[in-house]
Amino acid sequence: MAQTPVFTLGDVRFEAGLTALKREKIYGWAETRYTDGQGEDCSFVTLLDDGRTLVDTGGIALKSLDADGNEIDKSSLVAHWAEDGREAEQHASVFEAENRLSTDKGLDDYLCMDVKSVYQLELGDQLAVVQPLLAQHQVLYLPFCYRAGYDPDDAFLIGQDQHVFLVVGRISAFTWSSLQIQSDLIDEVEEDESSDAMDFNMF
Repeated sequence: MAQTPVFTLGDVRFEAGLTALKREKIYGWAETRYTDGQGEDCSFVTLLDDGRTLVDTGGIALKSLDADGNEIDKSSLVAHWAEDGREAEQHASVFEAENRLSTDKGLDDYLCMDVKSVYQLELGDQLAVVQPLLAQHQVLYLPFCYRAGYDPDDAFLIGQDQHVFLVVGRISAFTWSSLQIQSDLIDEVEEDESSDAMDFNMF
């Protein structure tokens, strides 16, 4: 049975299932199919560097190797901060620990976000707990890792009528420009007709 994420804000605590809203389910999708002369579907294969060997799907994988060429178990790898060598903090999956909501980031931050994915929260009776929070704060922020990792995404809880969504992505830093253009006035200089300009009629 799938785990249900837990969210907290101060003394308020609620659980909510996550249902991914996929673009293809809303708008549909198109795909390109390749067939041979008999109309049979073609499969993907990889041509190796020798120019002759064909490897079917699943025959190639990425491996991590140490300096001696030995394979490394990825679970044993530890990330460190490049600046001072400290071990990086790993953020738990959204399903593994309580997710603390914050009001530190607001609607302007949400509108500057590059969205990656959207989830609908399955709240049931707990909708009555979440709606007053969103009515007061408009959006609620949390760092988001679907799986445990070192680089969490930004995520916001937003609501519309009886529905609450978790919007995941990255907050972008935009530089705004103004339509008001400031310029110095330049006094017009009248041309002196008696200047030494060249007259081409002389040629």
